[in-house]
Amino acid sequence: MAQRPESMILRMAAFYVSESQAIRELPRLLAQVEQGDQVIIERDDGPVAVLTRAKAAHRSFEETVERLRASALLNVDESFAADTQAAIDAHREPHRYPDWK
Repeated sequence: MAQRPESMILRMAAFYVSESQAIRELPRLLAQVEQGDQVIIERDDGPVAVLTRAKAAHRSFEETVERLRASALLNVDESFAADTQAAIDAHREPHRYPDWK
């Protein structure tokens, strides 16, 4: 593999950085990712990680329960359903998801 200089290289909106540079410059790299760039972190023999903009995962309550039920991590019975409905009824204000920009 061709050696890359220690400094950051811009290649079609992808930045290649060394592991040590990523550690030193993480806040700046995260700012670049927020702007839509991709950061590829490399060690001696090549890429080991990619930083990309996160996508907000919005699941409905029903979908969450179904996934838990399918994974056998949750025993959903009538008591659970009644308790859950009571909690929902007690908190009707809309949930505010984080702003991922």
